[in-house]
Amino acid sequence: MERKNEIDFIQNKPEEYIKVNGRTLEDRLSKVQLTLKQEKEITNSSSKEAVKDVGKKIVSKIPIASTIAEAAFVFMDWNKKIDQDLEDAKEKMLIEKYLNKADSQEIAIQNLKEAMTDIYGNTLINKVFKMLSEYPPDGDLLENLRRVLRNICELKNFKKLFSRHKFNLSLIEKLSPQALTVLMDAKNWPAFSMNARASFGGRINDNFQKPFMNAYASVKKMG
Repeated sequence: MERKNEIDFIQNKPEEYIKVNGRTLEDRLSKVQLTLKQEKEITNSSSKEAVKDVGKKIVSKIPIASTIAEAAFVFMDWNKKIDQDLEDAKEKMLIEKYLNKADSQEIAIQNLKEAMTDIYGNTLINKVFKMLSEYPPDGDLLENLRRVLRNICELKNFKKLFSRHKFNLSLIEKLSPQALTVLMDAKNWPAFSMNARASFGGRINDNFQKPFMNAYASVKKMG
């Protein structure tokens, strides 16, 4: 399967993709399990008669430890490929969403090309991609990251943009999709009152959280 077709398949049928690749994991593990069974049979028979008690323990552990290491490698190697494939599919989904919602696809493609081929622009875009890593690509997350990607590509001055926002982006990477959705909706935050001071030294504290979320949930008719 060509790489593009493979990514399309992952994007459209992620559960089926995991299921299909699960069979390759089973095949690889079955060979390891067979080897492990054979090694145990050998060490429990011929080695038992061929060596003394001390030597027997050493000889019996070496091949089994080697097979266990092989099993660990199979899991690691399989999961690494699956993880990379899923990451690639999510990045493709984000880029597609960015291009589909652009007023001009030609301009959007040109802007993205300029951003990706600039050292600072490329770094910013990869920070956006990293935000996809921890979560499934749901609608809100993709839409919010599309807007971030669009803003990066349209502002052009990537070095200045990187210097100004690198710290903010490192913080945003740690947000959940829900928190990012609320943050991106800052212009529509409702007014609310509090009984305690919400900031010290320019930093928001926990006193802000509950009254804000109650007011925000009420306006958005959540729950």
